[in-house]
Parts: sequence; C-alpha cells; structure tokens
Amino acid sequence: LAFNAIERSVKQADKEIESIRSTYNKYLESVKEEKVPEVTVEEKSFKMIDTFDITTLDYIYNNKSSNGDYTSNFIEGLLTQDPHGALVAGMAEEWSHNEDASEWTFVIRDDAVWTTNEGEEYAPVTAADWEAGMKHAVATQAQTLSLVQGIIVGLQDYIDGTGDWEDVGIKADGNTLTYTLTDPCAYFDGMTTYSILYPVCEEFLESKGDDFGTVEPSSILYNGCYILSSLVPAQEVKFDANPNYYDAKN
Repeated sequence: LAFNAIERSVKQADKEIESIRSTYNKYLESVKEEKVPEVTVEEKSFKMIDTFDITTLDYIYNNKSSNGDYTSNFIEGLLTQDPHGALVAGMAEEWSHNEDASEWTFVIRDDAVWTTNEGEEYAPVTAADWEAGMKHAVATQAQTLSLVQGIIVGLQDYIDGTGDWEDVGIKADGNTLTYTLTDPCAYFDGMTTYSILYPVCEEFLESKGDDFGTVEPSSILYNGCYILSSLVPAQEVKFDANPNYYDAKN
C-alpha cells in the first residue's frame, strides 16, 4: 500500500512538472513573437511625476543635488563619465597637461552647439563660454565657488576685488581652453565634471539678465543630451532629446 501511494505521488508530480514545462514553452514562444518598437527622434523623450520643486536652473550657482539631478541632463562640461565612472570626452574632444599637472589644456569639439528649449540652434559652444561661466560664478557668489577659488591662478584675487580678470588662469583662444593652477593637481580633469566649471553662453546670459536660470525651460540654453521641454512645479517634468547634441544618435 505504501508503495502504491508513493507511485501515485510520483505520477502526480510528473503531471505538474509537465504542466509547468508546457506553460513555460508557451511563454517563450510569445516572447519570440513580440516586436521591438522602432524608436524615432520624436519618441526620445520621457516625463516623470515628481513632488520636488526645482528651485533654480542656474546650474553654475546651484549646490543642491536635487536641482543638479535635473540640470546634469541639460548641460555637459569639458569631460563627462561613462556608465562605469571613467572620464571620457564631453565638450572637450582632447585634453592634456604639462609635466607637473599645473597647466591643463582642453580642445573644444567643433560640432558642439547651444540649443534653445524649443530645439533651435542658438550658437556654437566655444572655449570663451568657460570664461563666461566662471565670471558668472563669481558675480553670483556661486555656492560651490570655494571648490576652485584657491586652485586657479589669480581667481581668489579676482573674487576679492584686488585682481583683474586678465590675471586669472583661465584663457580661451579659439577652441582651446587653458587652466593655469596655483599648484600641481593631477585630478583636475575629474573636477571639470563639477557644475562650477560648466560653460555658459555669454550673449544669452546677458540677454536674460536676472531671469537667467529661473524655473522656466527658456531661461537657459542646452548643450547636453536633453532639453527641458515642460515643467509644472510639483507635478510634471518632461525631457526631450536634444536634436543638436553631437552624440544624438546614441
């Protein structure tokens, strides 16, 4: 009797296993038949519902990570990071330093442009945009200015009002940007990913005046991979792919 009971249990288990196997095979077949939708430029957007209020789009002045989580999608610095955290080319396609790493040179890519929130090209990105960015940082007393004020030649004196901009170690010459530092700094390339060292289009900045960086999509220009296309405070934030981004295909 005990043997017969065991035999019946084994047969029942076999039936259950066969049912599971059949169900799994049907699932695999259904997956094979699914088609991956074609992605178009118009579809390269996403939106999120968020209860957080963005307090500023002035990415150079800002020190709040909650704001930076958004603006880091809109603005790209000299270098950026790949998915593994390694430094890779951003707005600069080439970079190098002297023997003791006290002078750094960056060559700005010639296919980088500033884009409006409506997706229209505004102006090329040039090395002078990094000079304008630092002048703006000083003028607004940016919240992270202390990160760089002591390491760039002449910057502290310029901030204190005892030095001229011509003596600051940030020089733009065409598409070449050079930083001269007070001391060797082997990790300065990594610092270029900080928003305090981000660029700004001086012409646009002057045209906006005090409205630059207000919580409106049109208050800034975009050189990164996304554009802020819609913003409803405490409700919806929508990003669209920047059609003029140099690496838009990826």
